[in-house]
Amino acid sequence: AAHGGAKAIDGMQRLQLLETWEVQGKDGPTQRVRELSFEFPDDVCLREAWGDWESKTVLRKSECFAWYTGGKTEDEHASARRDFERRLAREPLLILRARLRSDFRAVVLEPRATDASGTTRVAVSFANTRTELGLDARTGEIVSVLFRGRGAGTNYGPTRRFYRVGSESKGVRSPMLLVTEFGGQQSSGREKLQSRT
Repeated sequence: AAHGGAKAIDGMQRLQLLETWEVQGKDGPTQRVRELSFEFPDDVCLREAWGDWESKTVLRKSECFAWYTGGKTEDEHASARRDFERRLAREPLLILRARLRSDFRAVVLEPRATDASGTTRVAVSFANTRTELGLDARTGEIVSVLFRGRGAGTNYGPTRRFYRVGSESKGVRSPMLLVTEFGGQQSSGREKLQSRT
């Protein structure tokens, strides 16, 4: 009920998630864009752009391919498809939609399920992906997502995204990304993040 209820979340036909960063480089500010578009149940498009560079990855039930600036297109092999599906399994609303999957598991973490900030920690797994949700103990809203991911370099480590509930659309109140931490450190202060649905 925290994000609009099961009926509203399960009934979504389309969803767009947009994040933009302004990164200060040696030649001045550059905008980075990450846009996820869903046509449920099976069509997903991820668009990422940085300056003049752009890529699109498309995932459908029967195919997965990527397009890059300059018109180059590549069919993605099975391991790339699994990696893309794992990335999608970290999106809060998709986690909520996945609860009816046969491989979905959710467990409240013990012994201190609720931390000092009033957040209840819940471990979730599906699609070969493990994620820890932070739920507001009072409202049940998703306020954080923790997983092992890649930082700005090539290292993997604990990645935590913090959210607040944004505007409502067709009965669904979508979590809006506020900030990302990698290895306990926030993203560079030179990056300004905006997130919307």
